Amino acid sequence: MADLPIIITSAGVQPQSPASIEANLLAQVEAVQPGYTANLPGILIEDILSTDVAAILQSDSALVETINSLTPRGANVFLLNQLGQMLGIPVGGATNTSVFVLFTSNTPGFLIGAGFIVSDGQAQYSVVDGGAIQANGQVMLFCIAQVAGSFAVPAGTVTQLASTVPATVQLSCVNPEAGLPGAVSETAAGYRARVEQANLAASQGMARYLKTLLSKVNGVQPRLIAVQPQAPNGWKVLVGGGDPYSVAFAIYSALFDVSTLVGSTLVVSAFSKALPGQITTLLNHLFSPGQAITVAGSAVTTYNGAFVVVTVVDQKNFTVGRPTNVNLLTGQSWAATGGGQNTYTTVNPHGITVGSTVTIVGSTPNGYNITGIALAGTTASTIILAQTSNPGASSILGQVTAGVSLFDSTGLATYTGGGVITPNLRNIFVSILDYPDTYLIPFVNPPQQTVTMTVHWSSDSPNFVSAAAVAQLAAPAIAAYINSIFAGQPINVLSMQSAFEAAVAPVLMPEFISNLTFSVSINGVGTAPTGGTNLIVGDPESYFFALSTGISVITP
Repeated sequence: MADLPIIITSAGVQPQSPASIEANLLAQVEAVQPGYTANLPGILIEDILSTDVAAILQSDSALVETINSLTPRGANVFLLNQLGQMLGIPVGGATNTSVFVLFTSNTPGFLIGAGFIVSDGQAQYSVVDGGAIQANGQVMLFCIAQVAGSFAVPAGTVTQLASTVPATVQLSCVNPEAGLPGAVSETAAGYRARVEQANLAASQGMARYLKTLLSKVNGVQPRLIAVQPQAPNGWKVLVGGGDPYSVAFAIYSALFDVSTLVGSTLVVSAFSKALPGQITTLLNHLFSPGQAITVAGSAVTTYNGAFVVVTVVDQKNFTVGRPTNVNLLTGQSWAATGGGQNTYTTVNPHGITVGSTVTIVGSTPNGYNITGIALAGTTASTIILAQTSNPGASSILGQVTAGVSLFDSTGLATYTGGGVITPNLRNIFVSILDYPDTYLIPFVNPPQQTVTMTVHWSSDSPNFVSAAAVAQLAAPAIAAYINSIFAGQPINVLSMQSAFEAAVAPVLMPEFISNLTFSVSINGVGTAPTGGTNLIVGDPESYFFALSTGISVITP
C-alpha cells in the first residue's frame, strides 16, 4: 500500500478514510486478478477484506503521524535529535561550574598556563586556555571546576593558588564576579526550543543566527544569551558560560560588522559632596576595596581622574580616594605613644588624609614595611601608622607605594552627570586572529544576582495541611522558576504564584490557598515589585540564581 495517495492540507498530512482505502485495495486486487469482486457470497471474503482495510488504516495513521512529526514542534525525541544533528546542534550535556578569575602579579609577562589550579577552599578550578600577566599587572582567565555538579561560587572567594609559582613571583587571584553554576543535561523542551531557533535563524537575521551559534558553544547556558541593539548602530552581546575564545569565535562568525560591538558601560549616576566622596552607579559595580578605577567624561571635570575604592557601601555605592604617587621617606621611627606608632616622614607632601590606607615597602628592618590606616596627627609630610612592637633602629628608609588619600568633594561643584567608570568587570575582551588580521571581540559576562525569599502562605482548607510538605514541594519549584529567567529579565510575581500552586497541588488545592505573598531579596537587598506591576527588576545585565535552601516557605 506504499502507493496510497498522500493528501496534504494546511493542517498537514491527512489520514485516508476507510472507504477510500477499501476502494484502493479492491482496485489493486482487480488489477492482478481480473473479474475479482468482493461481493461474492461468503463471509470469509468480506472478513478478509475488512481485516486488511483495518490493518492498512493503522499503517496509514502511522505514516501520517510520522510525516507530521517532522517538525521541531511535533517531532518525538528520536526525530528531534535527528533534526538537531542536521542543523549541527547536538543535545547539550551537563557542564561543570565555571568562574572568571583575575590574577595579579608583580611580574608582567608571567605565564599562567592551561591547567593552573586555583581554589575557593571547597572546590578546585582549572585554567582553561591560559594567558600572560599584562602590562598593568593583571590578567582575567576562565576556569572550570574539576568536579561535576552545580554549586554557587560567591564573588571574592576564589583566592587560593593550588599550583606552585616561583619564589620570585608574587601572584594572587580573586574572582570579581560570582561563578556560573554548572548545568544539568539539556531537557527535551529546551533542546526543542534551540532547534526551532536554528530553523528560523536564516530567515530572521543576524541576531537570531548569533544566538544559534552561541547556543552551540559547550557550557553556554541559553538563558544567559542576549543580543541587544545599542544606539546609534552598535550591538551588545551578553553570554554566560563557555570558553571565552569559543564564545568570541561564535560572535565573529555571525557575519556582521564586529566593529559595531560594544561592551557594558558603567555610568556614574551620582557623586556625593562628602569626605570621602561616594559614587553611585546605575549598574551593580562589582568592585572590592582597593580596586583602582578611572572616571572620565564627567561634565564637572574635577570628578574625573584616577581613584581607588575605599569602602563598598552596597552593590551600587562605594567611597573613593585618590591614589598617591610613590614617595621616598626621609625618616621613620617608632614610639610607644597610644600603644605604639610608627611615624614616617616623606621627601614631598604626600597628600594622604587621616583614615586613608597606606603601604610602606623597602625598609630595614622589615617591621617598618606595613599596611595601615593613617592616624590622627598625620600632616602634609608625615604619616602616623599604628604598630604595637618596636621594629628597632631604622637602617634603610623605604617608600610609600600604595597610599590613598580620601577624596574630599565637599567643596566641589555639584556633579551633573556624564561620568563613566573603567574598568567594567563584567566586560570580557578576546582577540581573534584571522590571519593576517586580529579582531578584538568584546562581550558581557552577566553577573549573578543571588535571590533569597520568604514565602508566606495560609489556607482555609477544612482538612489538615502539612506545612512541611508544602515547603518541601514549593521551595524547589520556585527556585527552578528563578533559575529559568533569562538574563536581564525581571521576576514575575504571578509566575511565582503559578509555580507555587502547581507544585503544592498534590497536597493543597489552589482554591484552598487564602493568602500567598513573597518577600524577595536580591544580593541581600529587599526588593519590591515596581509600582503598579508584579515585576521585580534587578540589574539589567545580570541573571538571577536561587537555591531551594534560600527559599523559606512558612505559614502562620
